[in-house]
Amino acid sequence: ENGVARGKMARDKLSDPYLAIDAYLAAHKARPDVLEVMDALYVLYRETKQGAKAAEMLERMLQTDALKTDPQKAKRVWFALGEIARDETMDLEKATASFNAALDLDWRFIEAFSALEAMLGRNKKWKTLDDNYKRMLSRFPKTEETHLARMTIWRALGDMYLNVMKAPDAAVEVYKVVAAGQPDNIEIQEQFAALAQSQPGYEQDAVDAWRRS
Repeated sequence: ENGVARGKMARDKLSDPYLAIDAYLAAHKARPDVLEVMDALYVLYRETKQGAKAAEMLERMLQTDALKTDPQKAKRVWFALGEIARDETMDLEKATASFNAALDLDWRFIEAFSALEAMLGRNKKWKTLDDNYKRMLSRFPKTEETHLARMTIWRALGDMYLNVMKAPDAAVEVYKVVAAGQPDNIEIQEQFAALAQSQPGYEQDAVDAWRRS
């Protein structure tokens, strides 16, 4: 407890993060499973640009029983781990795995998916992004509540196939799913029809989509 008090004083009153780290480390050594201490250390390590140590502290937090039984807190820790891997230790694979671990705990955690999508797109990791769109789609329960979110991801996948991977044969398959799922969306019907009429075997699909539009 003294270590925590000293750490708080060093951090808040003296604005000395390194002194605070020493105090919190003493507290952590005495009671290794206290989340509050680990969380304070993680923040201090991040503030002092010690990314690897910050990540190590988050990984220790994830091993605690408290977080193993609290997915809502754990998803935030996984998200923070993903941010550090992305921004500080420059480990794209670890960042991808961490954001996915957060989403495995809560598929509604759109912040984690947006971070994952932006990171992979920015780094032109198209194959990995392809895999992660599909992985996200598999997480969603097929309900009315998730319909729009699923269609949004299918469409992003189709756009990537068409515009980035230059694979219209793959894109037309995906746009067909979106067109069927959103029959009243004129823009999507026109987009699908224009693509379908240029792909062998999709002539009738193109006619049907033009009619819907």
